[in-house]
Amino acid sequence: MASSTSAAPSTTNSGTITEEHIRASLLSALEDKMRRLLLEQSAHSQDEQNVLQQLHEELTRGKRTLDVILERLAQEQVKHLLQESAPSKDRQTCAMRYFSRKSGP
Repeated sequence: MASSTSAAPSTTNSGTITEEHIRASLLSALEDKMRRLLLEQSAHSQDEQNVLQQLHEELTRGKRTLDVILERLAQEQVKHLLQESAPSKDRQTCAMRYFSRKSGP
């Protein structure tokens, strides 16, 4: 960050520290402290974002796994119903339509 003071502090031949020197030093120290705090906050926010992204990816993988399991269960139920029922073509068609709607999005 650039210093907000545009004029250089005046110097005296006596080597004493003037009020302008003190002000410039305080402004510089404050800028440094603010810069460090902003960098710390930025790093913390980036860490949180990384954790949330990783959690999102894990949840997405879990959802895919559950979708596969539910699809398999629906297929097994259809197979079981078809085996128990009479091999009527109408019943098979009806069962397939029923479970294909159930396992939809």
